[in-house]
Parts: sequence; structure tokens; C-alpha cells
Amino acid sequence: MGTIGAAIATRAKAFGMRVIGMRRNPSRGVIAGFDEVFGPGDWNQLLAVADVIVIAAPFTAETQRLLDAAAIQMMKPGAIVINVAEGASPASHLRELTPLPVRAVVNTHGHNDHAFGNHRFRPAPIWGHARCARMVAETGAAQIAAVSKALPDLAPELAEVVLDPPDRTFEGDSAVVDFDAGGRRIELRHLGRGHTDNDVVVLVPDADVMFAGDLVENGAPPYFGDGFPLDWPATLERMVELVTGQVVPGHGDSGDRGFAVRSMVEIRTIAELATLVHDGTIDIDAAVLRTPYPADTAREPLLRALAQLRGEIG
Repeated sequence: MGTIGAAIATRAKAFGMRVIGMRRNPSRGVIAGFDEVFGPGDWNQLLAVADVIVIAAPFTAETQRLLDAAAIQMMKPGAIVINVAEGASPASHLRELTPLPVRAVVNTHGHNDHAFGNHRFRPAPIWGHARCARMVAETGAAQIAAVSKALPDLAPELAEVVLDPPDRTFEGDSAVVDFDAGGRRIELRHLGRGHTDNDVVVLVPDADVMFAGDLVENGAPPYFGDGFPLDWPATLERMVELVTGQVVPGHGDSGDRGFAVRSMVEIRTIAELATLVHDGTIDIDAAVLRTPYPADTAREPLLRALAQLRGEIG
């Protein structure tokens, strides 16, 4: 029942659902959005009556078998399970799929959810833009502190993170690096500033797939907190030119070229609206209503773009 669970509960209540939560210490009381709160000892009882089960607990020794075969047998027929939890490390999942060693890792940018698992893959080489390496080294501790504050249930897991920046890096404002990943040619391209100043897309030519990192997201607006909204549209234009097949975003379902184009248009709209606000043509409240994003998420991108227009972001 951390921040994620509370957000899900609020939305579930809006649909008239009865929401029951589970937390390690239920005596701490009921959080807004929940009808009742139980402890871990009541888990089996809750499984037997729930129509929808949402798991948002961090992956720990206590939670790793929270929904095992025995638990599934206790569930109601037709019950739905939605897992939004911080799971086991990607390295652990890979070991379940194949015994083959990891030959290389690519960081699409230096944010915690994309680069802070590097150490788990050593001694494999870690690839990324040179500015990605600097971002991990210089802002990693601050990122961990911020996420721990926002999501306190994850704090114990985050405390174990070993910051391990990319050691195979390339420079340049527009660079292409080819390397052989176990017999398969992979292209890493930095196309310009966007979500960060160190975004890399990964092209797999023989599979006709592009891994775009957080330059695009599917199902939610991208995070603009470290972004460059005025540069981002041009970067996406260059990205769209390279798309011939599937595009795998940093978050959400994969898409096609049409998805990439829509993402480009949405971010270009943010830049254009911010320019109108900066020039005094409209106010920011009017701009929020004209964005392609929900009103409660549209203000942050506009404020970031205005900061860039004012010269506050290099």
C-alpha cells in the first residue's frame, strides 16, 4: 500500500469498486481510497474473495513468492491479476530463459529505471552515451534519494543499488556506433537531445526493430523533468526517419511508425504552445487545455519548455 497502490485505489474507487489493501502493519490505519486494510496473514483469505488482484509490492525475499501456484489455486475462478510490482532484476529473469551469458548491455539513458541495474550484468560491457555515464555518476545518488522519498516501500531495495556507469561510451551530438552482439549487428544512435541529453536508440536491422528508450512512451505522457522540449521534436523527426518496423518504447506497448509520428506531433505541440505562452499570446492555463496530454500532467512539460525558452536550461 505505497504510493502506487494508493493511486490505483483512487482510480478503482472512481469505478465504484470496493477496495481492500494489504500492508505489513495494518494498525497504521486506512489510506484514502481503501475501504479496509489487512495484514500479510490475511493474504489467503483475500485471494479467495477478490475479483481483481493488483500487486504493487517491491521484489524482496518476503514477496518473491507472493503469487505462487498455491496462491493461484486459492483465487476465485475468473479473477484478474495485474502485476505492476518492481520485480526481480532483469538478470534474474534472463537466467530463467537461457543459460547463455549476457554479451553486452545498453543504457538508453541515465535514469534509474534504465541504468541502475548495470552492476547485475557485470562483467559484461555496458554501452551508452558519454553523457549517460556522467549522469549516472553525478546524479545517481540524488535519483535514488528522490525515488526512495516518493516510493518509501522501495527504499530498502534501492539502498542496495550499486551505481555502475557505462564503460563503453561514445561522444558527439549525432553519433552512430555499430557493434557485434553475439553475431548480430546492433546500431546505437544518439540523435539529439530529448528526454535527456544522452538518449540512445538501439536498432536491430535484421529484426527490423528499434528500441527507442524514453524518447517515446505508449499509454502515458513521457517524463519531461530532465528533458529538452524545444529540441525533442527534431530528435524525434530524425528517429521517425529510421523507423521501418516495430518501435519498442521505454514504457508501454510496442508500436509502429504511426505511433512514433504521433509521439513526435504531441511533443512538438508542447514546444509550440510554450512558445505562445512565452510570447504572451496565451496564458499557461489555456495552453494546458490545448495539449494532447491530460490536464493533470500537461503543466510540467509546458513549464520545462518555458524554462528552456528563458535560457534556464543549457
